[in-house]
Amino acid sequence: MRGVRPRTSARRISGDVYRARAPGDLLVRPLAVVALMTLIVNDHVLKPRWPGLLTGKLSDLAGLVFLPLLIISLYEVARAAMRRSWRVSERAVVAVVATVAFGFAATKLSTAVAATYGDILGWLRWPLIGHRSQVAISQDPSDVLCTPAAIVAWIESRRVCVVRGMRGVR
Repeated sequence: MRGVRPRTSARRISGDVYRARAPGDLLVRPLAVVALMTLIVNDHVLKPRWPGLLTGKLSDLAGLVFLPLLIISLYEVARAAMRRSWRVSERAVVAVVATVAFGFAATKLSTAVAATYGDILGWLRWPLIGHRSQVAISQDPSDVLCTPAAIVAWIESRRVCVVRGMRGVR
């Protein structure tokens, strides 16, 4: 339908076809799926067979892209479940990406932060494995060089949420 303006919650697919965003749909975008699959395959197949610099950095890069998208999506779903406006502001996206990047850097540079993070992951795994166990976090200061990869998540979130008419509540 030419001349009809789309609602602000819709994004253009092609031509005059619009599709509404849904809470958490960042996780089904190709970037998020590729990052998650890279993380899974690398951690469970490649690292055990060929441990080294490349497989170590690949996990860091994939995790730094996927984790902010996961957090933003969980926030959207939780807000929608509470029947509140689930749209995320650009400031919130920047805050999530920065928190993930700084948290990653702190984990790689500080023994105390790494131990605390390992304990938290151990508790989060408890429902899946039936007991609490600490997760060993390898400390490699050179991993901090991967931190800018979190910017990719910001670019994807901004592209989907902000540029296409989904400006969040500030």
